[in-house]
This record gives sequence, C-alpha cells and structure tokens, in this order.
Amino acid sequence: MHCILCNKPLTDPESIERGMGTDCWEQLLHNVIQNTPNFIDRYCGLFDGNVTLKRGADAAPLTNIPHKALLHSKKGYEWGNLSEGSADLALNILWHFASPAIAIRWHQDFKRDFLAKIPHEGTHIAGEKIKQWITGKTLTLF
Repeated sequence: MHCILCNKPLTDPESIERGMGTDCWEQLLHNVIQNTPNFIDRYCGLFDGNVTLKRGADAAPLTNIPHKALLHSKKGYEWGNLSEGSADLALNILWHFASPAIAIRWHQDFKRDFLAKIPHEGTHIAGEKIKQWITGKTLTLF
C-alpha cells in the first residue's frame, strides 16, 4: 500500500490504516492548525447528518460543514465546478461520514460525482445518499 498523497510505500500499521504516511498526515494537520483562523467559510447551521449548500445574499457559499481538513484551498468552499474550493468541501463532507483515509482517497471522485454537478444556488444532499456512495466506492477496494 502507498500513501494517497505522496505515493511512498506505507510500512507501519497506523499509516496503512490511515492511508497516508506520518509526514503527510502531520503536514495535513499542520495546514489545518495554521490556516483555521484564515478560513473564510460561512455557515448556515449545524451539521445534522445531511449536507446543506446554499448562497448568501452576497452569493457567498454557506454550508453546515465545518472545516476539519485543509488540503487544497485557503479561499474557502465552493461547488458547481472542479475548483480547489470544491475539493476541500468534498474532503470535509466525506470526513464527516468516513475515516480520514477514505475521505482523502475518494474526495476528488466525490467532487466530480456530486459537487461539480450542483447548481450555483446550492442544494441539500441527504446523508444516506453520501453513505451509499461511500459504500459503493469502498467495495471497489476489495
């Protein structure tokens, strides 16, 4: 098995379970700690098991998905495209439903399958639909 970020071989059990090596994991956590004060994301309620995406009066993205991981964009969340903001939103959505390893492994696919297709105005994504998608993806691993 190889790290999903740098593709180096994984040797220790914890890294294998996580899907990424210690250095990449520490860098990911460092990015979150360093950039949390700079997140410009705005929220529209607490996470309730479903995902809410909508626009504010100024057309800024609003969501109920807090940032747990920053891997791509310091500009904040986005959807309706294949941007870095969409990638981080996908990563953080999956992080709410699965392990960090699964979230990191599949977030780009989730971005393409879900977020790129969402209209600019936003939508509601049922948590069950996301869980089913994750189950389908993880079954392909075995």
